[in-house]
Amino acid sequence: MQLNHHAEFDKLWRWAKIYMAYTEDLVWDGYFYWQCKPDGTAFGYSNASDGEIYFVTALLLAADKWNKPEYAREANEILEKIQDKDGDKTGVYSMFDKNTHFSTFVS
Repeated sequence: MQLNHHAEFDKLWRWAKIYMAYTEDLVWDGYFYWQCKPDGTAFGYSNASDGEIYFVTALLLAADKWNKPEYAREANEILEKIQDKDGDKTGVYSMFDKNTHFSTFVS
């Protein structure tokens, strides 16, 4: 995004959404697999919390840079999903501490 490679950004983001995003039917919805092979096969069956922050940040910056509000919408959807986890019920926790609002690593 910083190098103004819009087409490449779109391709990478599309790949990440297709292969790395947990599907809506899973409790991890909103998070992304930690690792995938080049063919898209997931093999890191958890998330990497810093990855979600990178995705959200890149999408918000790209929305502004290329005047693409859909990127901001997608970033906000991720944020809503990763903040709305009840780990006591599902085993998947919010990525943000409810008291300090700092990001955390989830398990």
